[in-house]
Amino acid sequence: MLESTFHALAVVREEGVFFRKAYTEWREERKTFACTESERTAMERQLEKLEETLRRQRPNYPIERKTLSVRAAAEAERDRARHHTQR
Repeated sequence: MLESTFHALAVVREEGVFFRKAYTEWREERKTFACTESERTAMERQLEKLEETLRRQRPNYPIERKTLSVRAAAEAERDRARHHTQR
């Protein structure tokens, strides 16, 4: 539950985290479910479609194929909170 909270807060508050979270989930599913080359190709196409959609709807959105750990999400929230309280 705590993991979900950190991720949700990071997605809402930090640009680029939504895609990183989606990419992280995509990689896990790919490891688990994509056994054949055609399944891997189909999953790659799904990720590319998400990237295309984000680029079209939000041209400046940072798209980074980098996994998102719970630690990274928690640290991003901590840094955001620190920055916010220093104002």
